[in-house]
Amino acid sequence: MTYFMSKSMTIFNIFSFNICKRLELIKCSFWVLHNNNTYQNYVEGSVGYRFNFDQFSLKPSVAIGNTGGATGLGASSTANAYYYALYLAGDLKLNSQWTWNMLELRYRNAFDYTWITPKVATGLTYEWSPGNFIYGNVGYAWKNTGGGLLPDKFNVAVGFRHGF
Repeated sequence: MTYFMSKSMTIFNIFSFNICKRLELIKCSFWVLHNNNTYQNYVEGSVGYRFNFDQFSLKPSVAIGNTGGATGLGASSTANAYYYALYLAGDLKLNSQWTWNMLELRYRNAFDYTWITPKVATGLTYEWSPGNFIYGNVGYAWKNTGGGLLPDKFNVAVGFRHGF
């Protein structure tokens, strides 16, 4: 669960499938509850490849998605929008249990609207047993819906991940 300084709350539902050790397919859906009792939902599918360089790994990925609900887009501010996203993640293995998620970069834009939403984040991941991880991160996002790139959200996230 992620909480935003803008008093929005995000609920995630993420499914990740590793085709091999480095190729990853992800289907992600989540809902954002805004402070004015409106919601925005997202459904996204992505594919990425992890490049390992000893203790450092780099994972670029691309995604296609759709957002609906209180998007702020269109005449009614509730238009659905299909979008694409480019991600780049860089991780540094500190020891056998700790990983510094040094950077998580996102560039996202809608196909039919101006909806540019870049984001930068960093965090830590702790593997307490093989395949079981606890993570935390902080991030900052901007938004441009036609009036220029403006600050949008500061987020703090904590979660659990289990690898199969």
